[in-house]
Amino acid sequence: MKHSRQKPVLAQALGDDWRNVAPLVRAHYGLHPDSREELELNGQMSVYYPRPAILLLAFARLLGGLVLIREDNVRVRVKNSSRPGKAAMFWHRTFHVSGKKKPIIFRSRMEYVGGSEVVEYIGASERFSMGIKMNISQHEGEIRFESTGYVLKIGRIELPIPGHLLLGRATIFEKALDDATIAMGFSITHLVWGTIYTYKGTFGAPISRQT
Repeated sequence: MKHSRQKPVLAQALGDDWRNVAPLVRAHYGLHPDSREELELNGQMSVYYPRPAILLLAFARLLGGLVLIREDNVRVRVKNSSRPGKAAMFWHRTFHVSGKKKPIIFRSRMEYVGGSEVVEYIGASERFSMGIKMNISQHEGEIRFESTGYVLKIGRIELPIPGHLLLGRATIFEKALDDATIAMGFSITHLVWGTIYTYKGTFGAPISRQT
């Protein structure tokens, strides 16, 4: 009997609204969990945070998340993949910063947790990581993520953390500018300190890779 493929993580969260997402964005998020698929995107991003915010952002970087640079037009390669036995979409972001010999790596994985929510866990470890729980919606082909809190994962234990007690409220958007270009943006807004982190940029169409 042929094993039926799981729906992509965002397709599970969006339900019938998945069909209304722009085709280019669907191609980016179309990897099937518990399989062996891979794609790559290449583009440029601008990253910014106010210097005092390093005190809040350092913990996330220690876990392997975020990228603590203040640069425009950084060359970025994003590799997304799915893995057999794993109900997640994996991310491997490589930032090539001018003047730095070694690129900066930012890894994460995204899992569906029910309803219209996903969790994106940062870092390479699956036993100890911090996750952002987000609600997903679709608006005229654009997808939007809005955080509803954080979780600290220690082995099989997950501890919920209200957003205002950690980094603050995170929002993400991704949309197609045309048939070959994706635009995306990410920001974190703290209840007291305001916007403490942003990155935004554009990418070419996803390229499927055989694994």
